[in-house]
Amino acid sequence: MEILVYSIFLQCNDLKNYCSGIVSNLITSQNALDILNIAELYNDLSLKRSCVQFISNNHDEFTDEDINQLSDDVKFKVKTKISQTAMKIG
Repeated sequence: MEILVYSIFLQCNDLKNYCSGIVSNLITSQNALDILNIAELYNDLSLKRSCVQFISNNHDEFTDEDINQLSDDVKFKVKTKISQTAMKIG
């Protein structure tokens, strides 16, 4: 994670994209919110998208309090994806 942050800070885009891809594959219920916060802080849209997708797909593992702590933008995206998934199932 530190290398990702440094690559963003130093504007090493190839390294940032590589690290972002690795971190995306390491998202778990335990770290998704922390990774999302870092992605938002450093405006890593790809990593943010991965976190939103993970949280949406695994929303039952997150509390309402977890979801409510998200930024309004992310909260909207998560709730929209959850609704879309529910519509496909129903």
